[in-house]
Amino acid sequence: LINDILDISKLEAGKMEFEPSPVPVRELLEKSLLLIQEKTLRHHICLELDIPKELNGLRIMADECKFRQIMFNL
Repeated sequence: LINDILDISKLEAGKMEFEPSPVPVRELLEKSLLLIQEKTLRHHICLELDIPKELNGLRIMADECKFRQIMFNL
């Protein structure tokens, strides 16, 4: 939470640095899901990833660490 608040203040001050690169969306979402599935299963919550086949191999230009943080926060 503290890191998120610090990131917001950096963003507002225009001092946040981004390192965009081609990011495979499916792989990133799968890794993000693994991080939170452990917590959700303890509370009997089931999360699944459902990505249409047409989007397999999709890459976007993004800062992978920031994108992963967004997914974790969601």
